[in-house]
Amino acid sequence: MSSDKPDGGPRRYEIDPDPAWDLSDEQDGVLTVELSWVPDSLAGRPPELVASPELVAVMAGAGLTGYTTGAARATFDEQSPAAEEGVPVPELVQLIVGTDASADFSLEQGFGLVLSERALAVIQPHCRNLTVGRTL
Repeated sequence: MSSDKPDGGPRRYEIDPDPAWDLSDEQDGVLTVELSWVPDSLAGRPPELVASPELVAVMAGAGLTGYTTGAARATFDEQSPAAEEGVPVPELVQLIVGTDASADFSLEQGFGLVLSERALAVIQPHCRNLTVGRTL
C-alpha cells in the first residue's frame, strides 16, 4: 500500500466488515445482536458495529482514533449452525464510530465505514471477512 494519494493526502479505504447478523436492537446503550454465525473480529452493518475485545485492545494499543466503545451483547439465531453445534456466544464490544474524516475510523456519508491506511494495516491481520472497497 502506498501512503499517499496523487494529491498528496493520506489514502483512506471504504470497508465492509463481516455482516454477521440480521437482527439488532439498542436499548439503554447496549447493542444486542442476533448472530447468524460466529463473527469476525470486526463485524456489523454500519453504523452498528462490534469488535472482539482482543481487536479493541490492539486498536487502542496502536493509538487509533475516531471511535469509542460501548456495551454489546450477542445471542445466536436458533437456526444458526453455531447454535446447533453448541458453540459459545462470543464476547463483543460495541464500536461507536464518529464522523471526523481525519480520524483513523469514520462513518462518511455516501461511503459508510472508512479507515485510514494505518487503521487498515492494524485490523486487517485480525479479520478474515473484511472487504476492502474503494480507495478514497
